[in-house]
Amino acid sequence: MNKDSKRVNGFFLCLIILHLTASILISTLSYGGIGIGIMGTLCLTQLLILVPSFIFILIHNVDLIEWMQFRRIKISTVLLVIVFTFLIMPFISLINVISQLFTTNAAIELSSRFDGLAAPMIVFMIGILGPFCEEFTFRGVIFGGLRRSGYIFAAAVVSALFFGLMHLNLNQLSYALVLGVVFGMLVEGTGSIWASVTAHVVINTWNAALMLIADKMYSAMGIDILSGVNEQVTLDDKLQAIGILLVMSLFFTALAAGVYIFICKNQGRFEHVVSMFCKPEKKDDEEVAKPHVLSAAGYIAIVLCLFVIFLLDMVLDFFM
Repeated sequence: MNKDSKRVNGFFLCLIILHLTASILISTLSYGGIGIGIMGTLCLTQLLILVPSFIFILIHNVDLIEWMQFRRIKISTVLLVIVFTFLIMPFISLINVISQLFTTNAAIELSSRFDGLAAPMIVFMIGILGPFCEEFTFRGVIFGGLRRSGYIFAAAVVSALFFGLMHLNLNQLSYALVLGVVFGMLVEGTGSIWASVTAHVVINTWNAALMLIADKMYSAMGIDILSGVNEQVTLDDKLQAIGILLVMSLFFTALAAGVYIFICKNQGRFEHVVSMFCKPEKKDDEEVAKPHVLSAAGYIAIVLCLFVIFLLDMVLDFFM
């Protein structure tokens, strides 16, 4: 296995252990009457992603251009990425609703904790700071390292899996996994991490705005948004939403695929994207390496995350 892939797998395992340790510490402090609040929690979460990434970069002398793909992209490409992002939203919403047949809506539960915070601060934390930190780590450090194995699409999938698992809940895991692959493909289609940052910012900012609007509407009616949604959305409502979103997804995702091809051609990387699905060429008498981008550390991290996710789901089911 490529040594950079091994390093990235170990890095992700360290990230998971760090986040779980921080979560346990925060929970212990809150039980003792010492709370850091939702703003403190959000800041700490992003720092626990960003700081280890900077440490990894310094230790391994990571090249921000070649490894993390911090390159300029055309303004026209940025606009196309924004259009592409809105076109894939129905499909992401479909995955989100399907996951809610088996678990709760994590985003709604999070929104119930934002009382008292100014709307601009919520939008900044969720819509801008969060996406930048996550893209810097998952599409920059992690995907950038895994793709050096030569198996770029496999690297996109594994980095997407890591991205989904990092959320530590089944609901966000489902659509974050899909988004992670999409973001990885955007990076490869443009040759720049700024494409995935743009898409991530658009999605999070849009959802944050919708969350704030919904909260205002429920508050005006004297209804708590969390209890209101949980009580009013039935299984039939979810199935009906799935049917509508499925039809919308078929149409808009097809359009998104066309826009993605145009994005790749606009950046002169269409042939590169096609080559992602081919095996690396054999050089001289060397054997082509197997497409392994997961090491023992990566497998341990995956098992640990899944254990925590399903344990938390069982605990929530017990108390609900």
